Amino acid sequence: MGFVGLPSTPNFNFEYDDSLSAAAATTLGSALAANAEADLSLVRSWFDGLMPSGAPFTVQINPPSATRSGSNDGDSLITIDKGATNDFAFARMILVAEFIEIFMAGPNRGWNPAESHGEALSQVAGFTIVPSRASVFNGAQLWLDSNNSARPDFVNGTDPTDTNPISFGCGVLFLYYLRSQLGFSMRGIIMLRGETNESALKLSHVYGILVGDTSDGGLDSAFPEFSALLATKFPPGSPSGLVGSTNPFPIPTTKSLSLARYLAVEPLENGETVRQRVATMNIGDLRAVLNSERRFSLS
Repeated sequence: MGFVGLPSTPNFNFEYDDSLSAAAATTLGSALAANAEADLSLVRSWFDGLMPSGAPFTVQINPPSATRSGSNDGDSLITIDKGATNDFAFARMILVAEFIEIFMAGPNRGWNPAESHGEALSQVAGFTIVPSRASVFNGAQLWLDSNNSARPDFVNGTDPTDTNPISFGCGVLFLYYLRSQLGFSMRGIIMLRGETNESALKLSHVYGILVGDTSDGGLDSAFPEFSALLATKFPPGSPSGLVGSTNPFPIPTTKSLSLARYLAVEPLENGETVRQRVATMNIGDLRAVLNSERRFSLS
């Protein structure tokens, strides 16, 4: 077995297993190369411009695997284990999910791709860039339907594996909640994690930092608020009907955010405008800014 080189880009060297169809592998490699640099640039912006030391990456297109869609060595090697597939969108999603796991190894980020929160972030990154393939992975649906009533808490606790769809499915939904319900950007979710010294990441830590409440009460509220909101749309004990890991947020709620209440605790200064505050904080949209003081802004 050997590998045959394909057209590359500045940060990706593509090659394919020589047992695969040369024509099909070349078509797949060209499709991946057409998007790889733009996708990398977007993910780099989520990490404030970080570039992993192992770049440029070697991307190997392998024969189909019965146990995985892709892999990485945490440094520079990425595999796509779907053969010379003509599902270019799926292969692109795999590539994004694998190279963001290499980004997670950067200093002081705390995201561990071998644990449930890291696998969740990996999948959400892929779904963010290629949303059409969120329906293929069913972790979120399995968590909603787990035991058809009990929805285990993997927000205040982390599962030390990336292979349990129930635990990373919970994580996928919670990251969607932070992004699409509370308004935080991928950059905000990823980078503000670096402000805590906790050695073992819990998604409740991420929530506490984002909403400005790292007290025990603030951290403890993360899962109940998230779970209760989901229950209004997907009642426990009934099949959810969610398709795979598609994003169900935002979900309507009776609660509201108030700019006036936010400004009472975080007033504008020196002629600053609200628009400038949103841009300067760089954690998401106006909802994110208001939610950054959620205790005071929310009623």
